[in-house]
Amino acid sequence: MNQRPTVRESPPSPSLGRIRRARLVIVNNQQDFVYNAGKGATDEASRLTFDQSWEQSGLFDIEQDYPRDLIGYGRNRPRPVWPGEARVAVQFVINYEEGGENCVLHGDAASEAFLSEIVGAQPWSGQRHVNMESIYEYGSRVGFWRLWRMFTERNMPVTVYGVASAMARNPQAVAAMNEAGWEIASHGLKWIDYRDHTLEAERTDLDEAVRIHTAVAGTRPLGLYQGRTSVNTLALGAREGGFLYLADAYADELPYWQLIAGRQQLIVPYTLDANDMRFATPQGFNSSDQFLSYLKDSFDVLYAEGVAGHAGMMSVGLHCRLVGRPGRVAALARFLDYVQGYASGWRRASTSRATGSATTRPPAATSATAWARRCAPKSLAMTQRICSSRRLKKS
Repeated sequence: MNQRPTVRESPPSPSLGRIRRARLVIVNNQQDFVYNAGKGATDEASRLTFDQSWEQSGLFDIEQDYPRDLIGYGRNRPRPVWPGEARVAVQFVINYEEGGENCVLHGDAASEAFLSEIVGAQPWSGQRHVNMESIYEYGSRVGFWRLWRMFTERNMPVTVYGVASAMARNPQAVAAMNEAGWEIASHGLKWIDYRDHTLEAERTDLDEAVRIHTAVAGTRPLGLYQGRTSVNTLALGAREGGFLYLADAYADELPYWQLIAGRQQLIVPYTLDANDMRFATPQGFNSSDQFLSYLKDSFDVLYAEGVAGHAGMMSVGLHCRLVGRPGRVAALARFLDYVQGYASGWRRASTSRATGSATTRPPAATSATAWARRCAPKSLAMTQRICSSRRLKKS
């Protein structure tokens, strides 16, 4: 039977006052969910509803005989209050993997076979697959810069899931990410499958990923999305101790907390459906129109649910070598303009939000600052202490 141990509750912070009603918030740095938890919230009833839902359920501990949570928030889902009282939060993720994929030049046993124009490709044991390598190179040489221009011209924020070894091979791209103010979360050391790795081997790679990432990007990653995981990935991410959130989950449309390796760990779920990877899978998207239609339908449903009082989050997964192609990126551009139309008249928040300062100015593209408190008010106090201690160490 699933056990949900009770944890200490922290009181909600006072309201910052009434702010202009808005319809959409576009998520930027995911670590802001913890740093700025609850700032800008104005709906006390929503806060109470969220607290009561967690009082009934508690936190799920994955270290039990049946370590799967099939209940989640259950029938009475929380009512998060997004900045500006937006109806929906949208997160755009660019997976930067090119140069970190399987390749014998990288010491791997075979060539890459996953997520490319060669649907159904098989790994070539002990051999280079130069066509596959070239497809990945397109992502770093062309696709990345096309996406970078598209988002920066619209002043829209992005979270990057960056493979450390790939980042190290293209410092110009990393510099551009930092220039744009994008969050760069960890996507592991290499873009390889970890399902058969020993726990110790995967831990070693994770530690090396953090080391390289910090050296290349200038700051350590605060989020982790391994992607091609093992059964140990979440526990290793929690035990590492420096990640404010983990993203190797697809179980919800709201962030949630779990007890992992004795740690209260924030989970920010990702997506494999609203994702350009389906251009490279059987029965996926065959045209950009299909991609655009799926994204718009997903957004419209979540927006309608937000109007009804059940605001959620939409994640959009992107890859430089896939959606960066001209015939696909046109659909992404149309979707960006579509969702940006819901945020007309807003202004972007300053980067000071990432260090914990509050603002009541409703921005065009901002962090989803209310997620941590809305998802787990009982564990917020501990998280704030962790964040505070880390900022002191950095300084």
